[in-house]
Parts: sequence; C-alpha cells; structure tokens
Amino acid sequence: MTTGQETKTNCFFAMFDIIGFSNLLKVRGSEGLYRLYSRNILPMLQRAAMPFSIEKEINGVNALVPDPHSLRVSYNFFSDTIVYYSKDDSLDSFFKIVFTSLELLKSGFGGLKAPYRGAIGYGDIITDETGIMLGTSIIDAYKGEQSQMWAGCILTETCEHFCNTNNYIDSFYKIFDSALEGEKDDIKQTNYKKSQKTLVKYSVQKQKKKNDEPIEYFQKEHIVLDWTQNMYEGASEKSFHQSEIPHQEMIRKNTIDFEKWARQNNKVLL
Repeated sequence: MTTGQETKTNCFFAMFDIIGFSNLLKVRGSEGLYRLYSRNILPMLQRAAMPFSIEKEINGVNALVPDPHSLRVSYNFFSDTIVYYSKDDSLDSFFKIVFTSLELLKSGFGGLKAPYRGAIGYGDIITDETGIMLGTSIIDAYKGEQSQMWAGCILTETCEHFCNTNNYIDSFYKIFDSALEGEKDDIKQTNYKKSQKTLVKYSVQKQKKKNDEPIEYFQKEHIVLDWTQNMYEGASEKSFHQSEIPHQEMIRKNTIDFEKWARQNNKVLL
C-alpha cells in the first residue's frame, strides 16, 4: 500500500561525511559540536545548495542569509552526514550537483579541522511527504564515499558511466570552452578556466574490507573534484590533526598528496 504522495525519479546523489567526527565530538563535546554545526557547518552546507544571498533581519540585526529561491539541489543532514540530490538526471542537474559538492568540499578546508569525504552517485530515488528517502542512488553514493582514503570527492563508477554515455563530461568542458570564446574580461576568463578544471582524473587511494579480513588498500582512477582552485596553499595540511592511528594518518597524507599533485598538474596558467 502506498500513500499516493511518493515521487520516483533518476537523479545525482552526493553524500559527504566529516572526517574525524568522533575526535571532534571527543574534543568539543556534544554542546561544542552543536555550536560548530549551527554557526559554521549548517550555513556552509546551505550556501553550497543556495549560492545567492538575501538580507534578512534576525534579532533586530540585518544579516545575509541564503536565498531559498536560488536552491539548485535538495539537501539533508544527520549527525556527520550531509547529502545533496538533484531533481532529475539532466545535464543541468549534473552541473548543479558538481558545483554544490565542490563548494561544500572547499568549505571543509577552511581550518576547522573538519574536512569532508564524499561521492556523487547515480540511480533512482523515491521520496515522500513523510520523509522516506530510498533508492539505488543513495546506496551508490554511500559505497563510493566509504571506499575512499582521503578528504575529497569522486564520481562513482555508475555516475561516471552514465555521464560518459550521455556525453555529460565532454559537454562540461565544451561549455566552458564556449564561454571563453570572445570573452575579454580577464577575471571572467580566469574563473571559467578554473571552473573547467573542476573535474579531473586522478588515481584515488581506496579501501576494501570483507568480513573480518584485514583492510585491503589499492588505487583506482576516478573523475574527482579539484577543490584546490582559489584555495590557499597548504589547506589540506592545516585541515587535519596528526594522528597516531595509521589508518587516519594515511587519510591525511593522501589528501596532502592530492593537493600537491593538483597544484602541479591541474593549475590554471595565467
């Protein structure tokens, strides 16, 4: 029996977890972590989904808040998990999920010692008015997010296959090529070039665990989001605490390695 209010569609689904969440909880406590969420993390995840702001009076003070009319993807969060999902699987929705995910990913390198690990998956999703949300897109994003050994974001194999089949990846680059044609403004040219380099192929350090067997570490090439554009150098190193736990230290070092690689191999030549 169904309520008649459910909606099913194919979509892009991005899932992010905060790396080092348990340590944050230990250091800050529940109340301190709540303040971090309410003052920093929640505004950042909302601004990623709603890129434009409006002025609103809050407690007698004018403040800039995200404009709900600029909402480009739906979002939700619980504990240390943040999710975004698109209304459909169009090229426009692909652009929106990519740049929303990029903004959240970049915000995690702002010095709060709470970087994100995420994946953009693809598949179906069913939602209804009661809050039920399920589908293959969620499982795809979850498995992709959990498989990585760094702070970063990949397109899952399923997402990448769909995008390549429908020429979304080629279109992503070509749209910025078209925008650059005839553009005389130097600042706009630079911004287009940097945006075009958001998607790049990189060999990601990954992990796999079966039952009680030891974790298997391996590398696999994915299309990833390059968060280093317009980000201060050394952001990855400043966004982690060093850890005595080998697994956590590997995550930190792999993130630093990516930043070094991206700055050397994917930078915009001005």
